[in-house]
Amino acid sequence: MASLPIAVRPRPRIRIAICGGGIGGLSLAVVLNKYCSDVQIDLYEAAPQFTEIGAGISVWKRTWFIMQLLGLDASLGKMTVKPPVDALSQGFVFRKSDQEEQGFNFHPMMVPYGSITLHRADMLKVLSDNLLSSQNLRTHFSKRLVSYEQTEQNSLASGGVTLHFLDGSSAQADLLVGADGIKSATRATMYTRLAELAAKEDAAKSAKLRSYVNASWSGTYAYRALVETEKLLRAAQGHQAASSSMMYCGKDKHVVSYPISQGRLVNLVAFVTVPGGDGKDLDGPAVVDVSKQEMLECYKGWEPEVQQLLDCVDNPSRWTISHIRDLPSYADGRVALLGNSVSYSSSARFVSSINFFTFFSAQGSENNKCPFS
Repeated sequence: MASLPIAVRPRPRIRIAICGGGIGGLSLAVVLNKYCSDVQIDLYEAAPQFTEIGAGISVWKRTWFIMQLLGLDASLGKMTVKPPVDALSQGFVFRKSDQEEQGFNFHPMMVPYGSITLHRADMLKVLSDNLLSSQNLRTHFSKRLVSYEQTEQNSLASGGVTLHFLDGSSAQADLLVGADGIKSATRATMYTRLAELAAKEDAAKSAKLRSYVNASWSGTYAYRALVETEKLLRAAQGHQAASSSMMYCGKDKHVVSYPISQGRLVNLVAFVTVPGGDGKDLDGPAVVDVSKQEMLECYKGWEPEVQQLLDCVDNPSRWTISHIRDLPSYADGRVALLGNSVSYSSSARFVSSINFFTFFSAQGSENNKCPFS
C-alpha cells in the first residue's frame, strides 16, 4: 500500500497490531485509519491474501449505520441485490418446511432497511480498497500468529507486545487486537496466561479460565454452498429463494438462504443440530467437503421447495459450528479480542465490537488524535 518516505512521515504515537484480515480486522483498520492520524496500524493475515471463506453475509440496520459513518455505504450499496432504503422492508421470510407436502410461510420479518445481503468477498474488497491510500497501514500476509508476550508496563511509552508467528518471525506493537477467528491464538495465549496466574491462588478458577482456550462444539453442523440463481429458476420457476431471504424451519434443522452478488447467486446454509451434542469434543477438521447426497439425506422428507433448492447444490461443505460461552473478559493488559475470537456463534459480537471501536475512535476525531494515546 502507498506510503510516504520514512523521513517525512509523522512519528506514530502508538502502534496497533491487528491479527486477522477478515471483516472484523479490516473494519477496525478502517475505523482507526479514519479517526486516528497518529497511529501505525499493522494488519497481519494468516492467508496469502484476503479470502472469501463464508461466501454470504447479511447486514442489518446497526451495521449499515456504521458503514455510513465510515463512508462505505455507497460502495457497498452497489454490491447488494437492491439498494438499501431507510424504510420498513422485508427481512427474512419464515416458512414451515419439515413435511413432504408443500410448506407455508408463517412470518415475514419486517425491519428497517430489510435484509441487506452481500458476498463476503465484496465486503472485503470495499474495506481493503478503502485502505489502499493509507499512509498509516502496513499489511502483512502469510503471518499466522502463534503466541504473544506482553511486558508489565502501564504507560505506552514503555513496554509493549511481542508477536510470534508460525514462520518463526516476530513483531512489536504497543497494542494487539486479536481478530483471528474461532481458533484464535490470541485468545488461547490470553487465557492460558490468565489460568496460570489464577493457579497460584485458586485451582478451580484456573481450570475455568483454561476452558476458554479452545472453543467447544455447539452441537450443530452447517452445510454451506452457493447456488446459481439462473440454475435454480430453471429448475423451479419463481422459487422464493431467488429473490427473498428465507428461513426454512423444522425440528432440529433449518435452512437459511438469501440472494447475493447482485442476485446472481443464492447463499445457502443448511443447519443440522444433534441433540445432546452441545459441548462435546469432535474428531477431525472443522470444515470438510462432503457429498451432495449426505446433505440431501439430512433433509429427506422435507417439502418440495427445500428439495428443489438443495438439489441445485453442486459442491457442499460441512462446517462445525463452535462457540465460546460467557467469556469473562475480552481484554488483558495491552491485548483485546474482536469478532469470532470472542464467539463464533453470535454475529452480534462483530457488530458490537465494531460499534464500540467506532464510538471510541470518534471521541478523538475533534483533535485528530487517537483516543488510545
